[in-house]
Amino acid sequence: MFKQAAVLVVIGVALLVGCGGMEPRMENEEIISNLIEAGYPAKDIQVINEAVFVGGDTRVTLQASREMLQAPPGSAEHYRTTNLVGPSVTKICLNPSASFNTYPKLSQGLDMAIDNYNALGLRFTFARGPTTGCSANIDMVTTTQDHS
Repeated sequence: MFKQAAVLVVIGVALLVGCGGMEPRMENEEIISNLIEAGYPAKDIQVINEAVFVGGDTRVTLQASREMLQAPPGSAEHYRTTNLVGPSVTKICLNPSASFNTYPKLSQGLDMAIDNYNALGLRFTFARGPTTGCSANIDMVTTTQDHS
């Protein structure tokens, strides 16, 4: 009986993947479950416009949530990813939108974060854009949420 159930589950997952993936609600439920299993408090997880965010600012994909569960047993790591900065990346430019720049504290926080990371002496640096010589770009945007 267990083998039959396992086969049905595998077939169901294969059909979902083969047909373009899960519906957003089911995908978000898995992401949330993975985040909780990885150690994030449920109160820090939000769904905004069909996207899952943790800590109020970081969007988490299904792939990233699955990677969080792959930390070595007994590890104190809270988050692990295979998305590492490659050796060809030497300058990462953070490009705030016009809307982002209207928030002085966000803007100041971005500048402080850039300074803090650059003080670590990593093999790559961060720069506030737009600027030249960027190996990678990250767009900084703001979103609003209706709390009603």
